[in-house]
Amino acid sequence: MSAICFGRSTMSEATVESAFSEPENQVSSESETTPARPGNEIILASRHVIQPDVILPHLNTHSAKAYAAIDTEDFSNALYALVLDQTIPARLPAIVNSKNVVHDALIRPVRWGRVAWGNTGREEIVIVLPPPSGPPLFPSMEATVQPWLVREIKRDFLTPILDLLKRMHDERVSHRNLRPTNLFRKQDDGTVQSGQIYSAPPGFELAMNRHARLDTEIYRIKTDAKSARQQANRLGQEFAANIASVFGPLVLGALVVMQLS
Repeated sequence: MSAICFGRSTMSEATVESAFSEPENQVSSESETTPARPGNEIILASRHVIQPDVILPHLNTHSAKAYAAIDTEDFSNALYALVLDQTIPARLPAIVNSKNVVHDALIRPVRWGRVAWGNTGREEIVIVLPPPSGPPLFPSMEATVQPWLVREIKRDFLTPILDLLKRMHDERVSHRNLRPTNLFRKQDDGTVQSGQIYSAPPGFELAMNRHARLDTEIYRIKTDAKSARQQANRLGQEFAANIASVFGPLVLGALVVMQLS
């Protein structure tokens, strides 16, 4: 496909729009928009059923919403679907070229394409993926976690992730989404696995996380300032009441004496 580009370059919205509508021989994708089915049943490629009523908030990103998905040809095959924000260009080169990055530390798309979203009349861009094999290293950027041992850092984190990055480099695919909330520790052997890198341009999620943390810090500062003002007002009122209770009778007595004299 002539529209494919590599490395850190991004594709225009028009290019992405056409790419998700055209057939791609090198990846599992839909050549046409999958038609809507009765009720809430949304099917991609006549095989993968997306459940719009089952949202997976722990797999949501700033650029996509995650839903449960079922492989109708293999019900033991755990999957989920990312419905992309179409105002944000997807990483089509990474989606296409990840097929060559055969590595246990990378979650690769099973299928992608367009679907008619129920009876809404909308078309959505969907990527179907296997879910991470364990919990994230950090459930949020503000979370506190148990420190790792040095041997765990080397064996479970550095070894698989550096090997993955080298393999991706060989296939001209950049990662650009390495963050603790997008790295998962596999339950079977404890090694670290990367989450999805396909729903937004390189570095987009990192930038959005920085903005989110900044917004959180600004909110905390504003909340602390408001609380401090309320406490100051309360202390001022208490001080004024105490002054009145102590000096009020004295002032009243002085006024009485002045009137009698």
